Amino acid sequence: MKSNVLNLTILFVLLVSSMQLWAQCYSSQSDEYWRIGSTYGSSKVSNCISTYNCFGFMRSYFENSCQPTQPYYNYPPGYTCPEIQGIKNNGWKVGGNYIKVCNEASANIVYYEGEGIDGGHAAVKVGIIGGAQKYISKYGSDGPLVSHNLNGSWYHYTKIITLTEFWSYLGSISGISSVVGTASQNYTVASIPGVTYSWSMTSGGENIYISSQSGNTVTLSPLHSGSAVLSLTATSTCGGTATQQLAISVQTNSCLEGTYMNNSSIIKNLNNSNSVSAGWVQCTVTCPNAASYTWQRTSGSISYYNSGNFLSFNITSGASVSFLVTARNSANSILGSRNLTFYNYGSYRAFPNPASSSLKIDVSEETPVTVVIHSLKESCLKEIQDYESKSSIDISDLEDGEYIVRVYHNGKLANRERIKIVH
Repeated sequence: MKSNVLNLTILFVLLVSSMQLWAQCYSSQSDEYWRIGSTYGSSKVSNCISTYNCFGFMRSYFENSCQPTQPYYNYPPGYTCPEIQGIKNNGWKVGGNYIKVCNEASANIVYYEGEGIDGGHAAVKVGIIGGAQKYISKYGSDGPLVSHNLNGSWYHYTKIITLTEFWSYLGSISGISSVVGTASQNYTVASIPGVTYSWSMTSGGENIYISSQSGNTVTLSPLHSGSAVLSLTATSTCGGTATQQLAISVQTNSCLEGTYMNNSSIIKNLNNSNSVSAGWVQCTVTCPNAASYTWQRTSGSISYYNSGNFLSFNITSGASVSFLVTARNSANSILGSRNLTFYNYGSYRAFPNPASSSLKIDVSEETPVTVVIHSLKESCLKEIQDYESKSSIDISDLEDGEYIVRVYHNGKLANRERIKIVH
Protein backbone atom coordinates (compact mmCIF):
# COMPACT_ATOMS: atom_id res chain seq x y z
CA MET A 1 0.00 0.00 0.00
CA LYS A 2 2.80 2.42 0.94
CA SER A 3 4.57 1.54 -2.31
CA ASN A 4 1.48 2.39 -4.36
CA VAL A 5 1.07 5.74 -2.59
CA LEU A 6 4.76 6.51 -3.19
CA ASN A 7 4.46 5.63 -6.86
CA LEU A 8 1.38 7.84 -7.25
CA THR A 9 3.16 10.71 -5.50
CA ILE A 10 6.17 10.39 -7.82
CA LEU A 11 3.85 10.26 -10.85
CA PHE A 12 2.04 13.38 -9.67
CA VAL A 13 5.30 15.28 -9.15
CA LEU A 14 6.52 14.27 -12.61
CA LEU A 15 3.21 15.35 -14.15
CA VAL A 16 3.30 18.75 -12.45
CA SER A 17 6.93 19.18 -13.44
CA SER A 18 6.17 18.37 -17.08
CA MET A 19 3.27 20.84 -17.09
CA GLN A 20 5.53 23.53 -15.66
CA LEU A 21 8.12 22.80 -18.34
CA TRP A 22 5.46 23.00 -21.05
CA ALA A 23 3.74 26.17 -19.78
CA GLN A 24 6.69 28.54 -19.55
CA CYS A 25 7.94 31.67 -21.25
CA TYR A 26 10.47 31.40 -24.05
CA SER A 27 14.03 32.09 -22.97
CA SER A 28 14.26 35.19 -25.13
CA GLN A 29 11.70 37.89 -24.43
CA SER A 30 13.47 40.68 -26.28
CA ASP A 31 11.50 43.01 -28.50
CA GLU A 32 13.73 42.22 -31.45
CA TYR A 33 13.23 38.47 -31.14
CA TRP A 34 9.45 38.90 -31.14
CA ARG A 35 9.66 41.61 -33.82
CA ILE A 36 8.12 44.28 -31.58
CA GLY A 37 8.61 47.91 -32.51
CA SER A 38 7.57 50.68 -34.89
CA THR A 39 9.41 48.93 -37.73
CA TYR A 40 6.94 46.09 -37.48
CA GLY A 41 3.90 48.19 -36.56
CA SER A 42 3.68 46.50 -33.17
CA SER A 43 4.15 47.24 -29.48
CA LYS A 44 4.28 45.24 -26.27
CA VAL A 45 1.17 45.20 -24.07
CA SER A 46 2.60 43.01 -21.31
CA ASN A 47 5.42 40.61 -20.59
CA CYS A 48 4.90 36.90 -21.06
CA ILE A 49 2.68 35.08 -18.57
CA SER A 50 2.84 31.35 -19.20
CA THR A 51 -0.60 30.47 -17.86
CA TYR A 52 -2.53 31.60 -20.95
CA ASN A 53 -2.20 31.59 -24.72
CA CYS A 54 -3.95 33.45 -27.57
CA PHE A 55 -7.28 31.69 -27.01
CA GLY A 56 -7.13 32.27 -23.26
CA PHE A 57 -6.56 35.97 -23.90
CA MET A 58 -9.34 36.17 -26.50
CA ARG A 59 -11.94 34.46 -24.31
CA SER A 60 -11.03 36.51 -21.24
CA TYR A 61 -11.22 39.67 -23.34
CA PHE A 62 -14.81 39.00 -24.43
CA GLU A 63 -16.29 36.60 -21.87
CA ASN A 64 -14.81 38.17 -18.73
CA SER A 65 -14.57 41.78 -19.99
CA CYS A 66 -10.94 41.65 -18.97
CA GLN A 67 -9.38 44.12 -21.39
CA PRO A 68 -6.10 46.08 -21.42
CA THR A 69 -6.36 49.79 -20.77
CA GLN A 70 -6.60 51.87 -23.93
CA PRO A 71 -4.80 52.89 -26.07
CA TYR A 72 -3.73 49.21 -25.95
CA TYR A 73 -0.02 49.75 -26.49
CA ASN A 74 0.89 51.11 -23.06
CA TYR A 75 3.56 49.06 -21.31
CA PRO A 76 3.72 48.61 -18.34
CA PRO A 77 1.35 47.85 -16.57
CA GLY A 78 1.21 44.14 -17.24
CA TYR A 79 -1.93 42.28 -18.27
CA THR A 80 -2.74 39.32 -16.01
CA CYS A 81 -6.51 38.66 -16.11
CA PRO A 82 -6.37 35.69 -18.53
CA GLU A 83 -4.81 33.60 -15.77
CA ILE A 84 -8.44 33.07 -14.66
CA GLN A 85 -9.59 31.91 -18.09
CA GLY A 86 -6.53 29.76 -18.72
CA ILE A 87 -5.31 28.12 -21.88
CA LYS A 88 -8.18 27.35 -24.25
CA ASN A 89 -8.37 25.33 -27.46
CA ASN A 90 -10.54 25.77 -30.54
CA GLY A 91 -13.68 24.68 -28.66
CA TRP A 92 -14.79 28.33 -28.72
CA LYS A 93 -15.73 27.88 -32.39
CA VAL A 94 -18.61 25.50 -31.66
CA GLY A 95 -19.81 26.84 -28.32
CA GLY A 96 -22.50 29.14 -29.78
CA ASN A 97 -21.01 32.39 -28.48
CA TYR A 98 -18.84 33.07 -31.53
CA ILE A 99 -19.82 33.17 -35.20
CA LYS A 100 -17.76 33.11 -38.39
CA VAL A 101 -18.37 36.22 -40.50
CA CYS A 102 -17.46 37.20 -44.04
CA ASN A 103 -14.98 40.05 -43.71
CA GLU A 104 -12.80 42.05 -41.37
CA ALA A 105 -15.30 44.91 -41.13
CA SER A 106 -17.91 42.62 -39.50
CA ALA A 107 -15.38 40.87 -37.26
CA ASN A 108 -13.67 41.52 -33.95
CA ILE A 109 -11.51 38.36 -34.10
CA VAL A 110 -9.15 37.04 -36.75
CA TYR A 111 -8.15 33.36 -36.74
CA TYR A 112 -5.05 32.02 -38.54
CA GLU A 113 -3.67 28.66 -39.47
CA GLY A 114 -0.27 28.22 -41.02
CA GLU A 115 3.04 26.48 -41.22
CA GLY A 116 4.38 25.80 -37.75
CA ILE A 117 1.40 27.37 -35.98
CA ASP A 118 0.27 24.49 -33.80
CA GLY A 119 -3.50 24.60 -33.20
CA GLY A 120 -4.01 27.91 -34.99
CA HIS A 121 -3.83 31.42 -33.64
CA ALA A 122 -6.43 34.06 -32.67
CA ALA A 123 -6.08 37.85 -32.42
CA VAL A 124 -8.59 40.39 -31.08
CA LYS A 125 -9.43 43.55 -33.03
CA VAL A 126 -9.27 46.48 -30.61
CA GLY A 127 -9.45 49.71 -32.62
CA ILE A 128 -7.58 52.15 -34.80
CA ILE A 129 -4.34 53.54 -33.44
CA GLY A 130 -2.07 55.80 -35.48
CA GLY A 131 -4.25 55.34 -38.57
CA ALA A 132 -3.99 51.53 -38.53
CA GLN A 133 -6.47 48.88 -37.33
CA LYS A 134 -4.84 47.19 -34.35
CA TYR A 135 -5.11 43.66 -32.99
CA ILE A 136 -3.83 42.14 -29.76
CA SER A 137 -2.64 38.56 -29.49
CA LYS A 138 -0.27 36.29 -27.61
CA TYR A 139 1.62 33.62 -29.51
CA GLY A 140 1.33 30.40 -27.51
CA SER A 141 2.00 30.42 -23.79
CA ASP A 142 5.65 31.41 -24.21
CA GLY A 143 5.45 34.90 -25.74
CA PRO A 144 4.44 38.40 -24.63
CA LEU A 145 1.10 40.05 -25.32
CA VAL A 146 1.50 42.22 -28.43
CA SER A 147 -0.49 44.95 -30.17
CA HIS A 148 -0.04 44.66 -33.95
CA ASN A 149 -1.54 45.23 -37.37
CA LEU A 150 -3.66 42.55 -39.03
CA ASN A 151 -0.59 40.95 -40.60
CA GLY A 152 1.93 42.35 -38.18
CA SER A 153 2.50 39.87 -35.38
CA TRP A 154 5.97 38.37 -35.45
CA TYR A 155 5.30 34.96 -37.00
CA HIS A 156 3.85 36.50 -40.17
CA TYR A 157 7.40 37.33 -41.17
CA THR A 158 8.72 33.79 -40.76
CA LYS A 159 5.68 31.55 -41.30
CA ILE A 160 3.37 30.81 -44.23
CA ILE A 161 -0.30 31.54 -43.48
CA THR A 162 -2.57 28.92 -45.08
CA LEU A 163 -5.94 30.02 -43.68
CA THR A 164 -7.42 33.29 -42.46
CA GLU A 165 -10.93 33.42 -40.94
CA PHE A 166 -12.87 36.32 -39.50
CA TRP A 167 -15.06 35.75 -36.44
CA SER A 168 -17.21 37.90 -34.18
CA TYR A 169 -18.24 37.55 -30.55
CA LEU A 170 -21.99 36.98 -30.40
CA GLY A 171 -22.18 36.56 -26.64
CA SER A 172 -24.65 34.42 -24.74
CA ILE A 173 -28.35 35.28 -24.68
CA SER A 174 -28.80 38.23 -22.33
CA GLY A 175 -32.01 38.37 -20.27
CA ILE A 176 -33.42 37.08 -16.99
CA SER A 177 -33.80 33.32 -16.67
CA SER A 178 -36.28 33.48 -13.77
CA VAL A 179 -39.37 35.46 -14.79
CA VAL A 180 -41.70 36.58 -12.00
CA GLY A 181 -44.99 38.23 -12.93
CA THR A 182 -46.63 38.72 -16.31
CA ALA A 183 -44.60 41.64 -17.67
CA SER A 184 -42.94 41.06 -21.05
CA GLN A 185 -39.18 40.45 -21.05
CA ASN A 186 -36.52 41.26 -23.66
CA TYR A 187 -33.67 38.93 -24.63
CA THR A 188 -30.78 39.86 -26.88
CA VAL A 189 -27.34 39.03 -28.26
CA ALA A 190 -24.80 41.22 -30.07
CA SER A 191 -25.92 42.84 -33.32
CA ILE A 192 -23.42 41.87 -36.02
CA PRO A 193 -23.51 43.16 -39.63
CA GLY A 194 -24.38 40.43 -42.13
CA VAL A 195 -25.87 38.12 -39.48
CA THR A 196 -29.54 37.08 -39.35
CA TYR A 197 -31.24 35.85 -36.18
CA SER A 198 -33.93 33.19 -35.83
CA TRP A 199 -35.66 32.86 -32.43
CA SER A 200 -37.96 30.04 -31.33
CA MET A 201 -39.31 28.33 -28.23
CA THR A 202 -37.85 24.81 -28.14
CA SER A 203 -40.23 23.96 -25.30
CA GLY A 204 -42.62 25.70 -22.93
CA GLY A 205 -44.22 27.97 -25.54
CA GLU A 206 -47.48 27.50 -23.70
CA ASN A 207 -45.88 29.11 -20.62
CA ILE A 208 -44.08 32.03 -22.24
CA TYR A 209 -44.33 32.89 -25.92
CA ILE A 210 -42.59 35.09 -28.47
CA SER A 211 -44.71 38.23 -28.74
CA SER A 212 -42.32 40.11 -31.02
CA GLN A 213 -38.84 39.84 -32.47
CA SER A 214 -36.55 42.16 -34.37
CA GLY A 215 -33.13 40.96 -35.43
CA ASN A 216 -30.92 40.27 -32.44
CA THR A 217 -33.70 41.04 -29.90
CA VAL A 218 -36.80 39.05 -28.98
CA THR A 219 -39.65 39.84 -26.56
CA LEU A 220 -41.29 37.07 -24.53
CA SER A 221 -44.66 37.36 -22.80
CA PRO A 222 -45.49 35.07 -19.84
CA LEU A 223 -48.77 33.14 -19.83
CA HIS A 224 -48.48 30.39 -17.21
CA SER A 225 -46.08 29.32 -14.51
CA GLY A 226 -43.67 26.61 -15.62
CA SER A 227 -40.47 26.17 -17.57
CA ALA A 228 -39.41 26.97 -21.13
CA VAL A 229 -36.37 26.96 -23.40
CA LEU A 230 -35.60 29.88 -25.70
CA SER A 231 -33.47 28.96 -28.75
CA LEU A 232 -31.44 31.13 -31.11
CA THR A 233 -29.83 30.30 -34.43
CA ALA A 234 -27.60 33.03 -35.86
CA THR A 235 -26.45 32.74 -39.48
CA SER A 236 -23.99 34.87 -41.45
CA THR A 237 -24.23 35.42 -45.19
CA CYS A 238 -21.08 33.36 -45.74
CA GLY A 239 -22.48 30.30 -43.96
CA GLY A 240 -21.31 30.78 -40.39
CA THR A 241 -23.80 29.54 -37.80
CA ALA A 242 -24.11 29.70 -34.02
CA THR A 243 -26.83 28.10 -31.92
CA GLN A 244 -27.56 28.48 -28.24
CA GLN A 245 -30.38 28.10 -25.74
CA LEU A 246 -31.54 29.70 -22.52
CA ALA A 247 -33.63 27.82 -19.94
CA ILE A 248 -36.32 30.04 -18.42
CA SER A 249 -38.54 29.49 -15.40
CA VAL A 250 -41.82 31.39 -15.16
CA GLN A 251 -43.78 32.26 -12.02
CA THR A 252 -46.64 34.54 -12.97
CA ASN A 253 -48.11 34.87 -9.45
CA SER A 254 -51.48 35.25 -11.19
CA CYS A 255 -54.57 34.50 -9.15
CA LEU A 256 -56.42 31.37 -10.30
CA GLU A 257 -53.79 30.15 -12.68
CA GLY A 258 -53.99 26.38 -12.98
CA THR A 259 -53.38 23.06 -14.71
CA TYR A 260 -55.51 20.02 -15.54
CA MET A 261 -55.16 16.32 -16.35
CA ASN A 262 -57.47 14.31 -18.61
CA ASN A 263 -57.64 10.52 -18.06
CA SER A 264 -54.31 10.66 -16.23
CA SER A 265 -52.60 12.16 -19.29
CA ILE A 266 -49.83 14.75 -19.16
CA ILE A 267 -50.45 17.95 -17.22
CA LYS A 268 -51.72 20.84 -19.37
CA ASN A 269 -52.17 24.52 -18.70
CA LEU A 270 -55.71 25.55 -17.73
CA ASN A 271 -57.34 27.89 -20.25
CA ASN A 272 -60.70 29.63 -20.03
CA SER A 273 -62.04 27.05 -22.51
CA ASN A 274 -60.54 23.56 -22.48
CA SER A 275 -61.07 20.77 -25.00
CA VAL A 276 -60.95 17.37 -23.27
CA SER A 277 -61.57 13.76 -24.24
CA ALA A 278 -64.38 11.76 -22.63
CA GLY A 279 -63.47 10.52 -19.15
CA TRP A 280 -62.04 11.88 -15.93
CA VAL A 281 -60.88 15.49 -15.70
CA GLN A 282 -58.94 16.79 -12.70
CA CYS A 283 -57.81 20.40 -12.34
CA THR A 284 -56.02 22.49 -9.73
CA VAL A 285 -55.84 26.27 -9.41
CA THR A 286 -53.55 28.49 -7.34
CA CYS A 287 -53.76 32.04 -6.04
CA PRO A 288 -51.16 33.84 -3.88
CA ASN A 289 -52.46 34.53 -0.33
CA ALA A 290 -55.70 32.61 -0.91
CA ALA A 291 -57.22 30.94 2.15
CA SER A 292 -60.28 29.36 0.49
CA TYR A 293 -61.73 28.48 -2.91
CA THR A 294 -65.37 28.02 -3.97
CA TRP A 295 -66.63 26.31 -7.15
CA GLN A 296 -70.01 27.02 -8.74
CA ARG A 297 -71.28 25.08 -11.75
CA THR A 298 -72.72 27.65 -14.17
CA SER A 299 -73.72 25.40 -17.09
CA GLY A 300 -74.03 21.69 -17.82
CA SER A 301 -75.40 18.91 -15.62
CA ILE A 302 -72.22 16.97 -14.85
CA SER A 303 -71.68 15.99 -11.21
CA TYR A 304 -68.38 17.12 -9.74
CA TYR A 305 -66.21 16.86 -6.66
CA ASN A 306 -64.17 19.72 -5.25
CA SER A 307 -61.90 20.18 -2.27
CA GLY A 308 -60.27 23.58 -1.84
CA ASN A 309 -58.44 24.42 -5.04
CA PHE A 310 -58.99 20.93 -6.52
CA LEU A 311 -61.84 19.91 -8.86
CA SER A 312 -62.68 16.60 -10.59
CA PHE A 313 -65.54 15.28 -12.74
CA ASN A 314 -66.33 12.71 -15.44
CA ILE A 315 -67.24 14.18 -18.85
CA THR A 316 -69.16 12.19 -21.48
CA SER A 317 -68.93 12.34 -25.27
CA GLY A 318 -70.34 15.59 -26.70
CA ALA A 319 -70.91 17.11 -23.26
CA SER A 320 -69.73 20.39 -21.75
CA VAL A 321 -69.64 21.95 -18.30
CA SER A 322 -68.67 25.40 -16.97
CA PHE A 323 -67.60 26.61 -13.52
CA LEU A 324 -67.04 29.88 -11.72
CA VAL A 325 -64.16 29.54 -9.27
CA THR A 326 -63.54 32.23 -6.65
CA ALA A 327 -60.51 32.69 -4.37
CA ARG A 328 -60.74 34.51 -1.03
CA ASN A 329 -58.22 35.55 1.60
CA SER A 330 -58.41 34.92 5.35
CA ALA A 331 -60.65 38.00 5.75
CA ASN A 332 -63.05 36.47 3.19
CA SER A 333 -62.31 39.24 0.67
CA ILE A 334 -62.35 38.14 -2.97
CA LEU A 335 -58.88 37.94 -4.49
CA GLY A 336 -60.07 36.82 -7.90
CA SER A 337 -62.66 34.85 -9.87
CA ARG A 338 -62.51 32.96 -13.14
CA ASN A 339 -64.89 31.22 -15.53
CA LEU A 340 -63.73 27.80 -16.79
CA THR A 341 -65.33 25.66 -19.49
CA PHE A 342 -64.60 22.05 -20.39
CA TYR A 343 -66.05 20.48 -23.54
CA ASN A 344 -65.80 17.31 -25.59
CA TYR A 345 -66.37 18.70 -29.09
CA GLY A 346 -63.09 17.64 -30.74
CA SER A 347 -59.54 18.85 -30.25
CA TYR A 348 -59.98 22.20 -32.08
CA ARG A 349 -56.47 21.70 -33.44
CA ALA A 350 -55.33 22.73 -36.92
CA PHE A 351 -54.05 20.09 -39.33
CA PRO A 352 -51.90 19.27 -41.19
CA ASN A 353 -49.02 21.00 -39.46
CA PRO A 354 -46.85 21.96 -41.33
CA ALA A 355 -49.42 22.92 -43.99
CA SER A 356 -48.96 24.01 -47.60
CA SER A 357 -52.05 25.25 -49.48
CA SER A 358 -54.87 24.55 -47.00
CA LEU A 359 -55.64 23.43 -43.47
CA LYS A 360 -58.62 22.15 -41.46
CA ILE A 361 -59.80 22.41 -37.86
CA ASP A 362 -60.66 19.29 -35.83
CA VAL A 363 -64.21 19.97 -34.59
CA SER A 364 -67.29 17.79 -34.53
CA GLU A 365 -70.21 18.52 -36.86
CA GLU A 366 -72.71 21.20 -35.85
CA THR A 367 -70.11 22.88 -33.66
CA PRO A 368 -69.87 26.47 -34.96
CA VAL A 369 -66.46 28.05 -34.46
CA THR A 370 -64.55 31.12 -35.63
CA VAL A 371 -61.02 30.63 -36.92
CA VAL A 372 -58.51 33.49 -36.89
CA ILE A 373 -55.01 33.29 -38.37
CA HIS A 374 -52.45 35.78 -37.01
CA SER A 375 -48.85 36.59 -37.82
CA LEU A 376 -46.37 36.16 -34.96
CA LYS A 377 -46.64 39.92 -34.45
CA GLU A 378 -50.38 39.41 -33.76
CA SER A 379 -51.69 41.12 -36.91
CA CYS A 380 -54.85 39.42 -38.18
CA LEU A 381 -54.41 37.88 -41.64
CA LYS A 382 -57.56 35.74 -42.01
CA GLU A 383 -60.84 35.32 -40.13
CA ILE A 384 -63.36 32.59 -40.93
CA GLN A 385 -66.76 33.00 -39.31
CA ASP A 386 -68.97 29.91 -38.79
CA TYR A 387 -66.30 27.45 -39.85
CA GLU A 388 -67.84 24.08 -40.76
CA SER A 389 -66.29 20.78 -39.75
CA LYS A 390 -63.97 19.16 -42.34
CA SER A 391 -63.98 22.21 -44.63
CA SER A 392 -60.64 23.52 -45.95
CA ILE A 393 -59.19 26.94 -45.25
CA ASP A 394 -57.22 28.37 -48.18
CA ILE A 395 -53.76 29.54 -47.06
CA SER A 396 -52.06 29.56 -50.48
CA ASP A 397 -51.74 33.35 -50.33
CA LEU A 398 -49.75 33.30 -47.07
CA GLU A 399 -45.96 33.33 -47.22
CA ASP A 400 -43.82 30.53 -45.85
CA GLY A 401 -43.26 30.90 -42.12
CA GLU A 402 -44.88 30.48 -38.72
CA TYR A 403 -48.36 31.69 -37.76
CA ILE A 404 -50.77 31.61 -34.82
CA VAL A 405 -54.18 29.96 -35.25
CA ARG A 406 -56.90 30.81 -32.73
CA VAL A 407 -60.23 28.97 -32.60
CA TYR A 408 -63.22 30.51 -30.77
CA HIS A 409 -66.38 28.67 -29.68
CA ASN A 410 -69.33 30.69 -28.36
CA GLY A 411 -67.04 33.71 -28.21
CA LYS A 412 -64.49 31.95 -25.98
CA LEU A 413 -60.97 30.93 -26.95
CA ALA A 414 -61.03 27.18 -27.49
CA ASN A 415 -57.52 26.63 -28.82
CA ARG A 416 -54.38 28.59 -29.65
CA GLU A 417 -51.46 26.99 -31.46
CA ARG A 418 -48.51 27.77 -33.68
CA ILE A 419 -48.45 26.33 -37.20
CA LYS A 420 -45.86 26.37 -39.97
CA ILE A 421 -46.70 27.03 -43.62
CA VAL A 422 -44.34 25.60 -46.25
CA HIS A 423 -45.42 25.85 -49.89
